[in-house]
Amino acid sequence: MKLSGSLEKNKLSDILREVKGESLTGILALKSQEGFGTIYFKDGVIINAYSPTFRERLGRRLIDKQHITEKDLRKVMIYQKTEGKNLRIGQILIQQGLVTEEVLNENLRELMEDALYTMVFWDGIYRFEASELKDQDINLMIDVDKFLDDIDKSFSKIEDDFLSVDIQAPPKRDKKPDKEHRDIKDEIIESIDNITRSISSFTPQEIVILVEDEKLMRTIFADGLKNFGYRVESFDNPTEALDRIKTLEPTRVSPILIMDLVMPGISSPTELYGGLELLSEINQNYPHIPVIVITSIADYEIRLKSLFLGSSYYLQKPEKARLSSDMLRSGLDQFVEELSFCVGNLLRNKRIHHEKEQLAIIREQLINELMDAKFELGSAEKEIERDIFDLTYLKKTTRDLLKKQSFAFIADTLIDFLRIDQKRGFIAILKRGELCFYRGFTNESGDNILKYNDKQDQYCIGFLELKPFEEVVSFNKIYTGKLSPEEGEVIKSFLGGYVPKSCFIIPFRVYEKTVAILYCDDEEQKNTFRNLDQIQILCNCASLAMQITILNEKIARKRHTG
Repeated sequence: MKLSGSLEKNKLSDILREVKGESLTGILALKSQEGFGTIYFKDGVIINAYSPTFRERLGRRLIDKQHITEKDLRKVMIYQKTEGKNLRIGQILIQQGLVTEEVLNENLRELMEDALYTMVFWDGIYRFEASELKDQDINLMIDVDKFLDDIDKSFSKIEDDFLSVDIQAPPKRDKKPDKEHRDIKDEIIESIDNITRSISSFTPQEIVILVEDEKLMRTIFADGLKNFGYRVESFDNPTEALDRIKTLEPTRVSPILIMDLVMPGISSPTELYGGLELLSEINQNYPHIPVIVITSIADYEIRLKSLFLGSSYYLQKPEKARLSSDMLRSGLDQFVEELSFCVGNLLRNKRIHHEKEQLAIIREQLINELMDAKFELGSAEKEIERDIFDLTYLKKTTRDLLKKQSFAFIADTLIDFLRIDQKRGFIAILKRGELCFYRGFTNESGDNILKYNDKQDQYCIGFLELKPFEEVVSFNKIYTGKLSPEEGEVIKSFLGGYVPKSCFIIPFRVYEKTVAILYCDDEEQKNTFRNLDQIQILCNCASLAMQITILNEKIARKRHTG
């Protein structure tokens, strides 16, 4: 079996079966993101297994199964620290009569199986080292085939249970709330996920470029690195390797370079140390590419020069001339393993650097979003303040309109409300078939309050000259839209200033008859008449006030004549 390799290439279940098949005795060490795990074998049988959480869980398991109490465990741990430093917790528990050996072994075996079950799914690397075991619990034996069969059965049961479930359509849910109503935490998490996915699409792909002019060594090193799960491209001279690096540079492929020193040169085939020439080229033009130098030359000066030129590692290969074939093969296996560890370290450093860049981008993006949110919040606060003011003003003015029912007061109230936001506006009334100017204002050239009087010719707008006003009167419908240049000139002749381009017109009605029209324009068309609803409420209230006035006058006349 291969003594070391990648758990992605060689599944742990296959490794366990191979160890059993060869009846090996030793330690299988596993390394993954979860930590370090160890499995001990005696003649191919598992006699012990540790995962990162193994020791922490023994006491907890005994407590959960009510074999001991929390108080018992604390006493045992204190005893271990003070008097029984060379004893295990299980031994102390048996000595003090808290558990039997049978109960302890049963729980230890369950923990071993749990640890093994967890490690079956690990990614990472492994290494098996043959050695005689001492002080191991030989009586805690787990057969590899039985353990793997139990795992298969558990998967089959889970699969059967899943398939036996009657899958029904999920109940209909209410429509999800809009984004602005979602929880802030969910929005932040979603934002981070979106940014991370975007950045992950630019995550560089990893590749190992191996430059070795000796075919046998090149094959052994490439196959060994592939066994550890690395993608490898091999070259027999530095020129081809450099050309390949140039083609990879504009792509998302991020190489790590492994190179021999004694090779043909780039500038001259007779150059002895072509590797140093390649290293110098990488250092000058591609300093972001990590380099591992491998050589059988044990020259201190050359080693220093390689490190000075930017190599991350300087590894010495086994010398074929000084080793027997068996020792050479063993030495090459160990060298490939060391080489794979160096590659793994460099890749891990690159990933960490990339993750830091990701975090910096995420941080910057979140800061921008928070700034935008702060700006939006400020705008929302202003809108809320504005709405509160409008509602307060609306409440006060509607009350006043119903108390003071003269048309002059109604006109002044509406104009005062318009002047809060709008630049210009007026109120027109219908009299004897003509639309006449009654009262208006312009904020650009100062107040221009004109009152209606008997000289109607001065204020007559001309009913048929303004089509939008004709539509409002005919259909009793609010008009919002554009004005023609001719219509704008007519408005300008009364109000002065600029020629309006946009407007809104709201009719007043009393007893189903239009008696007055409220007009206002917005030169820049930015507000889009945000107070249109409030103005319409005031107009309706004004109409009601006018009707009350007319009714009161009728009642007064009737009383007077009666």
